[in-house]
Amino acid sequence: MVAFWGFLKDPENRAVLAMLGSAALSLWTIGWGVWVYLYPPGSRPTRSGKSKASYSLKNLGGPISIWVIGIVVGLGAWFIWEHYIADPTVPAQYRVCTGEYERHCNFAHDVYVYCYTDLGNWAKGQGCIKTSISKVDEHDGNKCGYGLFSISCLKRLPR
Repeated sequence: MVAFWGFLKDPENRAVLAMLGSAALSLWTIGWGVWVYLYPPGSRPTRSGKSKASYSLKNLGGPISIWVIGIVVGLGAWFIWEHYIADPTVPAQYRVCTGEYERHCNFAHDVYVYCYTDLGNWAKGQGCIKTSISKVDEHDGNKCGYGLFSISCLKRLPR
């Protein structure tokens, strides 16, 4: 169950599930239309074996209510997922300089962290999930040198 929940927390997996859910609702609507066309409500067989359709609003009440219930259940499931289960996220971008002294960074940066800081853990502490870290530039100096890193991530929104 924990692995399945982890699967559902991934934004890319949720996008695929949303696409599949939309396809299912579309197929439900198309299927209802085909069903009503092939088996019209209130149709009566005649002597020739063909059915004579009677399309009155009274006769369509049952199939329309089934169709509406399917659409409402699908939309309700989507609403509950988006507003109560899924974690809303926004993209975040950081330019991080690492080194012994911030004044020697010589890079335009948003954030400074000391030597040997684990940038993945730092990003996690900022509320990031799905983090991508790439080295942009570096130069020698002092205890550990200086590096400029670009960190891209999805950040959880507070609820």
